[in-house]
Amino acid sequence: MRTESAACRRLILLLVLAALVLAIYWPVLHADFLTLDDNDYVTGNATVSAGLSGKGVAWAFSSLEASNWHPAAWLSHMLDVQIFGLRPGGHHLVNLLVHLVNAVLLFSFLEAATGMFWPCALAAAWFAVHPLQVESVAWISERKTVLAALCWMLVMISYLRYLRRPGVRRYLPVVGLFAVGLMAKPLAVTLPFALLLLDYWPLGRRRAGRLLLEKIPLFLLSGSSSAITYIAQLQGGAVRHFEAVPLALRVTNAVVSYGIYLRNVFWPSGLSFFYPYPRVMLPGWQVGGALLLLIVITGAFFGRKRIPYALCGWFWFLGTLVPMIGLVQVGDQAMADRYAYVPIIGLSIAAAWGLRDLMVRWSFLRGVIIALSLASIVALAIAARLQVVHWKDDEALYKYGLSVDRGNWLAAYNLGVHYDQAGRLEEAETLLRETLRLRPDFSNAYNNLGNILVRTGRMDEAIRNFREAVRTTPGDAVKLSNLGVALARRGDLEEAERLQRSALHLAPDNPEIHNNLGSLLLRAGRPDEALAEFLKAIVLAPDRFNAYAHAAYTHFLLGHFEESVRLYRRALAINPDSRESRSELEMVLQKLRERGTGNQQGSDLKSPP
Repeated sequence: MRTESAACRRLILLLVLAALVLAIYWPVLHADFLTLDDNDYVTGNATVSAGLSGKGVAWAFSSLEASNWHPAAWLSHMLDVQIFGLRPGGHHLVNLLVHLVNAVLLFSFLEAATGMFWPCALAAAWFAVHPLQVESVAWISERKTVLAALCWMLVMISYLRYLRRPGVRRYLPVVGLFAVGLMAKPLAVTLPFALLLLDYWPLGRRRAGRLLLEKIPLFLLSGSSSAITYIAQLQGGAVRHFEAVPLALRVTNAVVSYGIYLRNVFWPSGLSFFYPYPRVMLPGWQVGGALLLLIVITGAFFGRKRIPYALCGWFWFLGTLVPMIGLVQVGDQAMADRYAYVPIIGLSIAAAWGLRDLMVRWSFLRGVIIALSLASIVALAIAARLQVVHWKDDEALYKYGLSVDRGNWLAAYNLGVHYDQAGRLEEAETLLRETLRLRPDFSNAYNNLGNILVRTGRMDEAIRNFREAVRTTPGDAVKLSNLGVALARRGDLEEAERLQRSALHLAPDNPEIHNNLGSLLLRAGRPDEALAEFLKAIVLAPDRFNAYAHAAYTHFLLGHFEESVRLYRRALAINPDSRESRSELEMVLQKLRERGTGNQQGSDLKSPP
């Protein structure tokens, strides 16, 4: 009967966890892809958006795209595309289901390791519903986080099976699953250290030499993954050098971030998709207060044999955050909610077993503690649901980011780009200028503002912004080319051509730069040279409308009417709504008809498209 009762409790818990996760995350099934990395990981990635293939698998294992080596994450996205196509709801559903499985596996491991039901259920529930988890679940690009965590949970369960009947055959799944987790996201590098904490509690293993020896293969994998990740991020330009971010700033930011993570676990308010890195040294009281808090908590738990779970949970939280805490600074964020996905497990364990001890010691408070525990789950679930709705689409997310922090330059920039793409140029310009006020060295904002100014006819101001974009990132071919386009429109053809050729030297396979150079040469009255550039653009990007349209027009100028018709028809097959190309095609057809009747007339040159 006891076995049946335990099975019934587990089934009820599974249903409750499923209901909570679905209730919180149901809105994401109707959410869109985001410009925030989803373009790099799915929608704009030609290899991933083609679905699973032999070529795609080979690319996944060889690519360092997105400044990372994570083939398991790439393959997961390819499989999604194979099943769901580019419908975002299916991709969101997989994230949701993997998160739910992670919560169930966490409970399964804890119960198997401790034999206790209620603390395990409470820790798993907190993990499942906490608002800090929303970013990792609601953001399609963060598949790598939930996938790496899935492997993490499976490693813990496999490790427990190995300990009960040690042997090579039972150890191999531990190593294999750990390797897959590292191939999903290198956040798993701290897993061997987490296993040492689990050896201390709840597994009660004390032979330090043997514990370290049996984990040597795992440490070797962690070291290899760390080296590959550093190389990938260094090559991708994601690693910030000490000149840009001094060591003192890194250390103080790390200390304060630990304090903020801790606060957000117990009081998750003001969460955002991006926390800007501080531009100057943080106030001494912030650093000192956070450091004092960490020292006090560590001192309170260290050496307390009666509460080993507290030491395990606390050092789990501190240790699993180390790779993401910013001592090796990657990107522009001071911290990120997604980094807390696994570390939050440690605090959940410490809190759940702490409440259990309170109930044992003060049984008269049992009802109050249970009520408060259940209330905390409900409150966290409600807060998470409110957080989820902000991940509906670009506009909702970036507006929310600005409402949380008016100094969030990335939210201002991304919302400005979104409005630009929607044709809301005045709002876009305002937000891009605000971005540059908040971060005056942000090259992309100068570049995008320059594009808006070109479109609104303010060429001199556009050129000033493009020059700033080039100055802040001098090796960026696209920005050089954009400056060349603006100069050409102002009539400075000689400098414009020099810039376009410099841009091509940096990025010879960029079709847009070939197209820009072709347009400039056409404007300079060199149609033969222009045609060669347009044709190169077509070879490099056979599905780009403007290269076909420009090549067709140039053929028309050169009197190659039949070839012009063919290319205009290719252009219209790509963009059938182009009235200009349709009108020009009719003009060329008219010329052909006139030629057929022997009534040839010179072609009327007009300004290039």
